[in-house]
Amino acid sequence: MSTTDELLEHLRRFEGFVGHPYYCPAGYLTVGYGHRINESERQKYAHITDNEATILLTQDVAKFTLGAVKLSPVLKDTGGRRLNAIIDFCFNCGLTAYAGSTLRLRVDEQDWKAAAHEIEKWVYITDPKTKQKVKSAWQIKRRAVGAGWLLLGG
Repeated sequence: MSTTDELLEHLRRFEGFVGHPYYCPAGYLTVGYGHRINESERQKYAHITDNEATILLTQDVAKFTLGAVKLSPVLKDTGGRRLNAIIDFCFNCGLTAYAGSTLRLRVDEQDWKAAAHEIEKWVYITDPKTKQKVKSAWQIKRRAVGAGWLLLGG
């Protein structure tokens, strides 16, 4: 399996497919495999197929790949799994979060052990009802995969 296929499988598993607009656990309007939309797009994505969701996912991965490599050019030469860990992080938390993170500093230093430690800290979501930060079991599992990829490389 290629690292690209591995990333897409990972994203499908953690995001899950929903063929209509819904609010994700963090409160964002979303469709397909975690594709964020805004309210004005709700009707456009009222009903999508798995194939349409896969196209959106592939486009999102391309966007976050470009953004991650722009922020951390060292990712071009570090191996597919390390890049995948950061693409997944950016897909899930956003490029702005990555840009200002200690995780990015450790990636740029190519300190993979420290980067793995940093990525595992990102396990909180903001509860949309209480607006409080809460630890997410789902995020803990997801970050463990990312930490493993950072350590494994290749």
